[in-house]
Amino acid sequence: MTPYKIATEANALLKSEAEAGRFRGAVLLAWEGEVLVRSGYGFANEEWKIPNSPLTKFRIGSATKTFTAAAILRLVEAGGIDLDDHIGKWIADLPQAWQGLTIHQLLTHTAGLRDHIAAPGKRKLNLTGARPEELVGLIANEPLLFPPGTNRSYSNTGYILLGMLIEKAGKASYARFLADAIFQPLELMATRYDDPSEVLPERASGYMARDGKVRNAEYLDMSVPFSAGGLVSTVDDLLRWNMALHANGFLKQGSYRRMIAEYPETRKEDGHYGYGVFISKRSGYTCLSHSGGVNGFISVVAYYPELRGSLILLSNLLDPRPFSSVFDRLSDLLLSQAEG
Repeated sequence: MTPYKIATEANALLKSEAEAGRFRGAVLLAWEGEVLVRSGYGFANEEWKIPNSPLTKFRIGSATKTFTAAAILRLVEAGGIDLDDHIGKWIADLPQAWQGLTIHQLLTHTAGLRDHIAAPGKRKLNLTGARPEELVGLIANEPLLFPPGTNRSYSNTGYILLGMLIEKAGKASYARFLADAIFQPLELMATRYDDPSEVLPERASGYMARDGKVRNAEYLDMSVPFSAGGLVSTVDDLLRWNMALHANGFLKQGSYRRMIAEYPETRKEDGHYGYGVFISKRSGYTCLSHSGGVNGFISVVAYYPELRGSLILLSNLLDPRPFSSVFDRLSDLLLSQAEG
């Protein structure tokens, strides 16, 4: 399939899904350095009927974790921390069972930590805001799910601890450290820690689907996602990020190898989990990706190293099933280019 035909079919698919109310957001599809699709669909603001565009800024949810992992690796490269360090060395007053958890285990979700997202007090904090210590405190009395390093269980709590570590070892706030270490050097001018009090041009409003209608998303104080899901970005910036991280040597070779390694203890049906990145196979090709969902928003940032291909979907409609269908169909289109 030719690049022109891929772009034509992708745009037709996305236009159809947007008109049916199943997708809104921005999409970027690139292959071997050539951008095939770069468009916005649906409304960034429903009330004012302002359309989404490639310049629209979206909350990216857990796709933030790739940035958090890269920040940790930059600290390792600078000699500030070691991946085998125990988190208790850096963060005081943790439960006894947590103190021996290593940075590697937190990065790979193999520490055995439960996820505070499901804790009873979490919804109240969504409205009031919270310090990281309050978030991890929600599950401080819960036992570990398994002996550390023996299995994988996705835990936002582990990535909150990593954000606390970045602030401790980096001697700056999480937002400031990422700005200085990643966003500014890579000229990711639209990417930042989301601050709703800031007047931010071209910021999308978040929506959800309920009873067949579009509703405003529930409020979320952005102190709560923190280093597990607090960033806002655009498709253009995330393409630049994909290329810098996976193709252009933002990390030292040894660091990058550790980031995308297939650790045996992380193996599940969805593949492996490295440092802030899922590692899977699709039609025989490696896919390095992370998805994210946060009130009113859903995202996926995927990179296919054998093809130097990127697929980036950012949506301001939290409706996972049609979103996943769009991602799958666009992935098949991209991979059809590789297969000729």
